[in-house]
Amino acid sequence: MNNLILMLTGFFLFAQQAPLSDRLHSGDEAPLFNTTEVRGEKLKLRKLLKEQERVLLVFMRHAWCPVCNLRSHELMERYEELKAANYEVVVVYESPQEQLIRYVEDHELPFKVVADPSGELYRSYKIERNPDKLKAAMQDEKTLAHIEKGKKSYKKDFRSYMAKGEKPDALIPADFVLDHKGNILQAYYGKTLDDHLPLEELIGAEK
Repeated sequence: MNNLILMLTGFFLFAQQAPLSDRLHSGDEAPLFNTTEVRGEKLKLRKLLKEQERVLLVFMRHAWCPVCNLRSHELMERYEELKAANYEVVVVYESPQEQLIRYVEDHELPFKVVADPSGELYRSYKIERNPDKLKAAMQDEKTLAHIEKGKKSYKKDFRSYMAKGEKPDALIPADFVLDHKGNILQAYYGKTLDDHLPLEELIGAEK
Protein backbone atom coordinates (compact mmCIF):
# COMPACT_ATOMS: atom_id res chain seq x y z
CA MET A 1 0.00 0.00 0.00
CA ASN A 2 1.61 3.28 -1.12
CA ASN A 3 1.77 6.56 0.78
CA LEU A 4 -1.21 8.07 -1.03
CA ILE A 5 -3.49 5.19 -0.13
CA LEU A 6 -2.31 5.34 3.47
CA MET A 7 -3.05 9.05 3.49
CA LEU A 8 -6.51 8.58 2.03
CA THR A 9 -7.47 5.85 4.46
CA GLY A 10 -5.80 7.25 7.56
CA PHE A 11 -8.50 9.80 8.24
CA PHE A 12 -11.64 7.75 7.55
CA LEU A 13 -12.35 6.78 11.16
CA PHE A 14 -12.87 10.42 12.05
CA ALA A 15 -15.26 11.28 9.21
CA GLN A 16 -18.99 11.48 9.81
CA GLN A 17 -21.57 9.95 7.55
CA ALA A 18 -24.64 11.99 6.60
CA PRO A 19 -27.98 10.11 6.69
CA LEU A 20 -29.01 8.92 3.24
CA SER A 21 -32.51 10.24 3.94
CA ASP A 22 -31.06 13.75 3.61
CA ARG A 23 -30.23 13.29 -0.06
CA LEU A 24 -31.66 15.48 -2.78
CA HIS A 25 -33.75 13.79 -5.46
CA SER A 26 -35.01 14.29 -9.00
CA GLY A 27 -37.79 16.86 -8.94
CA ASP A 28 -36.38 18.80 -5.99
CA GLU A 29 -35.50 22.45 -6.37
CA ALA A 30 -31.74 22.89 -6.65
CA PRO A 31 -30.19 24.94 -3.83
CA LEU A 32 -29.17 28.21 -5.49
CA PHE A 33 -25.90 29.94 -4.72
CA ASN A 34 -23.84 32.98 -5.63
CA THR A 35 -20.09 32.61 -5.57
CA THR A 36 -16.91 33.50 -7.43
CA GLU A 37 -15.32 31.17 -9.95
CA VAL A 38 -11.61 30.54 -9.25
CA ARG A 39 -10.58 32.75 -12.19
CA GLY A 40 -12.48 35.69 -10.67
CA GLU A 41 -15.78 35.58 -12.55
CA LYS A 42 -18.96 36.10 -10.53
CA LEU A 43 -21.04 32.96 -10.71
CA LYS A 44 -24.76 33.17 -9.95
CA LEU A 45 -26.41 29.79 -10.40
CA ARG A 46 -29.88 31.27 -11.07
CA LYS A 47 -28.47 33.48 -13.84
CA LEU A 48 -26.46 30.61 -15.33
CA LEU A 49 -29.54 28.38 -15.37
CA LYS A 50 -31.49 31.02 -17.27
CA GLU A 51 -28.72 31.23 -19.85
CA GLN A 52 -28.24 27.48 -20.29
CA GLU A 53 -30.66 24.68 -21.07
CA ARG A 54 -29.01 22.47 -18.47
CA VAL A 55 -26.16 22.60 -15.95
CA LEU A 56 -24.06 19.63 -14.89
CA LEU A 57 -23.00 20.40 -11.32
CA VAL A 58 -20.17 18.13 -10.15
CA PHE A 59 -18.88 17.80 -6.58
CA MET A 60 -15.31 16.52 -6.41
CA ARG A 61 -12.91 15.94 -3.55
CA HIS A 62 -9.61 17.85 -3.48
CA ALA A 63 -7.60 18.96 -6.51
CA TRP A 64 -4.88 16.53 -5.39
CA CYS A 65 -7.28 13.55 -5.40
CA PRO A 66 -6.13 11.34 -8.32
CA VAL A 67 -9.57 9.88 -9.10
CA CYS A 68 -10.96 13.42 -9.17
CA ASN A 69 -8.17 14.39 -11.54
CA LEU A 70 -9.19 11.49 -13.76
CA ARG A 71 -12.80 12.72 -13.80
CA SER A 72 -11.66 16.29 -14.43
CA HIS A 73 -9.76 15.12 -17.50
CA GLU A 74 -12.81 13.22 -18.72
CA LEU A 75 -14.92 16.38 -18.37
CA MET A 76 -12.21 18.40 -20.11
CA GLU A 77 -11.90 15.98 -23.01
CA ARG A 78 -15.65 15.81 -23.53
CA TYR A 79 -16.50 19.41 -22.69
CA GLU A 80 -17.26 20.40 -26.28
CA GLU A 81 -19.59 17.41 -26.60
CA LEU A 82 -21.37 18.45 -23.42
CA LYS A 83 -21.67 22.02 -24.69
CA ALA A 84 -23.07 20.73 -27.99
CA ALA A 85 -25.63 18.76 -25.96
CA ASN A 86 -26.67 22.04 -24.26
CA TYR A 87 -24.87 21.57 -20.94
CA GLU A 88 -22.73 23.98 -19.00
CA VAL A 89 -20.41 22.35 -16.49
CA VAL A 90 -19.67 23.65 -12.98
CA VAL A 91 -17.25 21.68 -10.81
CA VAL A 92 -16.82 22.22 -7.06
CA TYR A 93 -13.65 21.15 -5.23
CA GLU A 94 -12.82 21.10 -1.52
CA SER A 95 -9.44 22.71 -2.17
CA PRO A 96 -8.65 26.31 -1.17
CA GLN A 97 -8.51 28.97 -3.90
CA GLU A 98 -4.70 29.25 -4.02
CA GLN A 99 -4.11 25.55 -4.66
CA LEU A 100 -7.11 25.13 -6.92
CA ILE A 101 -6.26 27.96 -9.29
CA ARG A 102 -2.80 26.45 -9.83
CA TYR A 103 -4.41 23.13 -10.69
CA VAL A 104 -6.93 24.77 -13.04
CA GLU A 105 -4.28 26.78 -14.86
CA ASP A 106 -1.78 23.92 -15.10
CA HIS A 107 -4.41 21.64 -16.63
CA GLU A 108 -6.26 24.32 -18.61
CA LEU A 109 -9.69 23.23 -17.40
CA PRO A 110 -12.32 24.76 -19.72
CA PHE A 111 -15.33 24.49 -17.43
CA LYS A 112 -16.34 26.65 -14.47
CA VAL A 113 -14.55 25.78 -11.23
CA VAL A 114 -15.48 26.70 -7.66
CA ALA A 115 -13.37 26.40 -4.50
CA ASP A 116 -15.43 25.46 -1.44
CA PRO A 117 -12.99 24.61 1.38
CA SER A 118 -15.57 25.59 4.01
CA GLY A 119 -17.97 22.94 2.65
CA GLU A 120 -20.95 25.27 2.38
CA LEU A 121 -22.05 24.03 -1.04
CA TYR A 122 -21.34 20.42 -0.10
CA ARG A 123 -23.72 20.76 2.83
CA SER A 124 -26.37 22.43 0.69
CA TYR A 125 -26.34 19.52 -1.75
CA LYS A 126 -26.16 16.89 1.02
CA ILE A 127 -22.88 15.45 -0.22
CA GLU A 128 -22.07 12.22 1.55
CA ARG A 129 -19.07 11.61 3.77
CA ASN A 130 -18.88 7.87 4.22
CA PRO A 131 -15.83 6.24 5.85
CA ASP A 132 -17.04 2.73 5.00
CA LYS A 133 -17.19 3.56 1.28
CA LEU A 134 -13.75 5.14 1.42
CA LYS A 135 -12.27 2.12 3.16
CA ALA A 136 -13.88 -0.26 0.65
CA ALA A 137 -12.63 1.83 -2.27
CA MET A 138 -9.06 1.52 -1.04
CA GLN A 139 -9.40 -2.26 -1.32
CA ASP A 140 -11.02 -2.25 -4.78
CA GLU A 141 -8.76 -3.11 -7.71
CA LYS A 142 -10.66 -0.89 -10.15
CA THR A 143 -10.44 2.12 -7.85
CA LEU A 144 -6.74 1.49 -7.17
CA ALA A 145 -6.12 1.35 -10.93
CA HIS A 146 -8.00 4.66 -11.32
CA ILE A 147 -5.86 6.21 -8.59
CA GLU A 148 -2.67 5.23 -10.42
CA LYS A 149 -4.03 6.47 -13.76
CA GLY A 150 -5.13 9.73 -12.17
CA LYS A 151 -1.69 10.28 -10.64
CA LYS A 152 -0.05 9.87 -14.04
CA SER A 153 -2.45 12.41 -15.59
CA TYR A 154 -1.23 15.30 -13.43
CA LYS A 155 0.99 17.94 -15.02
CA LYS A 156 2.94 18.13 -11.74
CA ASP A 157 3.26 16.01 -8.61
CA PHE A 158 -0.24 15.75 -7.12
CA ARG A 159 1.14 16.86 -3.74
CA SER A 160 1.95 20.28 -5.18
CA TYR A 161 -1.79 21.04 -5.10
CA MET A 162 -2.13 20.29 -1.38
CA ALA A 163 -2.58 23.14 1.09
CA LYS A 164 -0.58 23.13 4.30
CA GLY A 165 -2.46 21.15 6.94
CA GLU A 166 -5.05 19.92 4.42
CA LYS A 167 -6.34 16.50 5.38
CA PRO A 168 -8.10 13.79 3.39
CA ASP A 169 -11.63 12.90 4.37
CA ALA A 170 -14.35 10.45 3.43
CA LEU A 171 -16.22 12.64 0.97
CA ILE A 172 -17.90 10.70 -1.82
CA PRO A 173 -18.43 12.60 -5.11
CA ALA A 174 -21.83 13.44 -6.57
CA ASP A 175 -23.28 14.87 -9.79
CA PHE A 176 -26.47 16.84 -10.41
CA VAL A 177 -28.22 17.70 -13.65
CA LEU A 178 -30.22 20.92 -13.32
CA ASP A 179 -32.73 22.39 -15.77
CA HIS A 180 -33.21 26.04 -16.67
CA LYS A 181 -36.00 26.38 -14.09
CA GLY A 182 -33.69 25.32 -11.27
CA ASN A 183 -35.11 21.84 -10.85
CA ILE A 184 -32.97 18.76 -10.31
CA LEU A 185 -33.42 16.44 -13.28
CA GLN A 186 -31.00 13.88 -11.89
CA ALA A 187 -29.21 13.49 -8.57
CA TYR A 188 -26.36 11.00 -8.71
CA TYR A 189 -24.58 10.20 -5.44
CA GLY A 190 -21.48 8.09 -6.00
CA LYS A 191 -21.40 4.53 -4.73
CA THR A 192 -17.65 4.71 -4.29
CA LEU A 193 -14.71 7.10 -4.50
CA ASP A 194 -14.56 7.10 -8.31
CA ASP A 195 -18.23 6.67 -9.19
CA HIS A 196 -19.75 9.47 -11.26
CA LEU A 197 -22.72 9.93 -13.55
CA PRO A 198 -21.70 8.42 -16.92
CA LEU A 199 -21.31 11.22 -19.43
CA GLU A 200 -22.67 8.98 -22.18
CA GLU A 201 -26.07 9.24 -20.49
CA LEU A 202 -25.97 12.98 -21.03
CA ILE A 203 -24.27 13.23 -24.40
CA GLY A 204 -26.04 10.21 -25.87
CA ALA A 205 -29.43 11.56 -24.84
CA GLU A 206 -29.03 14.40 -27.32
CA LYS A 207 -28.09 12.21 -30.28
